[in-house]
Parts: sequence; structure tokens; C-alpha cells
Amino acid sequence: MATRKTKTPAPTSNARSRAGAHAHASTARVKADRGDAARVKPRRSAEPMTISETAKPKARTRVKTHADPASHAAPLPADAAQASRVVERIRARWPSLTPAERDAFDGLSSDGRRAALGARCKPRDVALDAARWAWSIDRQLHELALLREHYHPKRFAYFLERLAALLRVVETPKPLPSRAWTKTSVEDWARGAHRRLLLAMERFAGARPAEVEQLSQACGSSIARIDGEGLIDSLGRLSVLAKSWMQVGEPVLLEAALLVPRLVADASASAGALAATIDGADVGPKSGAWADAPGLREGWVLEEMLRARDDIAAAHEEFAGIELLVPSPALRRVLSGPTRPDAGLLAGLGEMSEANGVADPSSLLEH
Repeated sequence: MATRKTKTPAPTSNARSRAGAHAHASTARVKADRGDAARVKPRRSAEPMTISETAKPKARTRVKTHADPASHAAPLPADAAQASRVVERIRARWPSLTPAERDAFDGLSSDGRRAALGARCKPRDVALDAARWAWSIDRQLHELALLREHYHPKRFAYFLERLAALLRVVETPKPLPSRAWTKTSVEDWARGAHRRLLLAMERFAGARPAEVEQLSQACGSSIARIDGEGLIDSLGRLSVLAKSWMQVGEPVLLEAALLVPRLVADASASAGALAATIDGADVGPKSGAWADAPGLREGWVLEEMLRARDDIAAAHEEFAGIELLVPSPALRRVLSGPTRPDAGLLAGLGEMSEANGVADPSSLLEH
């Protein structure tokens, strides 16, 4: 019986695709094996394996480094105006102190000690460094509860108030007479204060007839012909008129004219100093009366910087993640030493005691 031949069906397209893929994968594996073999150095069977070849390869590890706390500090502000803007933004995030709280903090030290401490530094250096510290303290007080256990937010609010007062003075420098005041130097100061206040009031008055007439009466004669008591009277009348305008004037016009309280304060202070020279009195600060003593505002801020430095250093001992407050080179001599009065402070007191007729310099610390 004849054998019946059966025709093998031709492979379908799907089968051909699977076969082709399998052949391609096999070829790729062979090529890869050959490549690995070419990269591996052949070994003789009798050659022993080294320890490095038998050991498991080590994974790469990243070395952790601890950054210097000072590297996270805010950069030093470029000028007093930038520092003032930073401080005002920080102050807005903290509650204001009551008058009783402010008086309590004021009583923690004496004006004599503050003036002697501040006399060792330049106002601008103190203001810019303190603004940098305020930025760091503000951020850390909000983030770290441990720091609030060492440095109270109300003490920080007091620090910010004293810093803002110093910045207002630094922003508008005035020719403050030195310890050896003369009638000429005080008169120059008074004329400058008169000119700045008058210009601001003229900008505010504009061409309004009522304001122009009031200003003309308050100013009196031409400033070039005013001297002595005439200058004092003109400063007094301008100060009174400026205060009344600031109470009822449109805020936008006052702001655009730059008619601000510090111009009035400068005019009043220079008028008082000029009156004292005319009377033949010493216009320098007397013992126990330090309201206008050179260095007082700077010393106030420096004392708060010392307090913040010590409290934050104590918190840093408990948690190393708290950034220390590092002074700039300009203040390193003052802020890197002990908080108690040192030889440099007593030397500064000695210089100020000569101007105030005090025999014992250390007694100024008690005033």
C-alpha cells in the first residue's frame, strides 16, 4: 500500500516572527559572552585567585561632612538701608513690647556701661553685623523649639527695637560734634539740620498758599543771615510747624517729601546744643545724663548681641545643629571676649570719665 505523503504546512507569519526573534536573541547573547570573555583576562587553572578577586565589591559610600555653622550665616548687608529693610521685615513677624516690658529690659544695664562699650566700635559696623545676626536668630527661633528655651522671643524683640533705633541714626548721618565741641562746629551742625528740615517742609508745602505762608513765617529771615539765637528760634518754630503738619498731613505727601520725625529730632537736638554753647556751658554728656552720649546706641545693640551670643552658644551645646553667631572682623575684638567688663571696656570708661569729671571709671557702670 502506497504511503500517503502529507504536505507540511508553511509556517505562519507569527511563527516566523517568533523564530526570528529567538535567533536574534541567541546571537546577541553569544556576542555578549564573547565580549565579556575578551574583557576578562584569561587565567590558568593552576593560578590561585587573589583576595581582591574573591572579595565582594564594595558599594560607593558618600562621606558626610558637617558644615561650619558660620557658613549658613546671612551675608553682611551692603548698606544701612538694606539692613533697615531686613530688620523691619523681621520685626513684623514678632510682637511688640509693652512700655513696662521695655523699661524692664532697659534696667538690666546702665547707660554708662553701654556708652563705654559702644565707643569702641563704629555705628555702621555694629548695625550691619547686628542685622546679619538678627536674620539668623529669626530663622532659628521659628524652626527650633530648643532655642526658644534658651533665648526668649521677647528678648529678641527688644534686640530688634534697639537695632532699629541705631539704624535710623546710621541711615541719616549727621555732623555730630566731637568731645571737643566748639561754637562753630555746633553751629554748622544746626545749620545742616535747619537746611534738611526746611527742604523737606518745602517739598510738603508745594505751591499751596496756606502752607507756604506758614512756612515763611516759621523760617523768618534767610538762613544765610541767621546766626546764634536767630538760628535757634528758627529751628524751634520749624520743629513746631513740622510736628503739626505730620499730625494732620496726608501720609502720601509726607512720605514723598521725606518729612520724618528724625529730622525734627535732629533740629531740636542741634538747637539745644547751640544754646548751650552760647551760654558758655559744656555741651558734652554729664555724669548720669547719657541720653545723647556718643556710643550709647551702639552699646545698647552690642549688649544685646552679647546676650544672644551666649544664649545661642548654650543651646548649641545641647544640639550641634544650632548655628552659632560669629562676629565679623570689625567686631571680633568686642564680641569674642567675655560678657563681663574687661580691660578694654574699663579703658573706654576711663576716657569717658575724663570728659565727665569722674574719678573712678568703674563707677560709671552703676549710673
